Amino acid sequence: MPSSGFVQVAWSRNGVNLYCTDQTVLDWLLAELKKYISTYKVAGKRKTVSGQIVTSHIIELQGKDTEVGRWILTELCQQGWEPFEVDGVIALSDEGFAKLRRPVHN
Repeated sequence: MPSSGFVQVAWSRNGVNLYCTDQTVLDWLLAELKKYISTYKVAGKRKTVSGQIVTSHIIELQGKDTEVGRWILTELCQQGWEPFEVDGVIALSDEGFAKLRRPVHN
């Protein structure tokens, strides 16, 4: 069956919300973030009925909440994810969001 994926990342001064249909990508992003901000916390995790974690609310980002949100967007784009809806990325706003999809692979 073809594999695709969806991510939504939203950031503000109150943290970063991350929704991802692929738990391995979510785990990878959190592990990579640990290299830069080892003290962050995940305040909330949401699971599907099968137990897959799909949502994390990331906090205690040393005041770098906006930077982390934009970093996640950049990392995903470098991994081949395609943004299809974005707001607040180019503006000097502290809030923004992005929706990305991973191309279908057969």
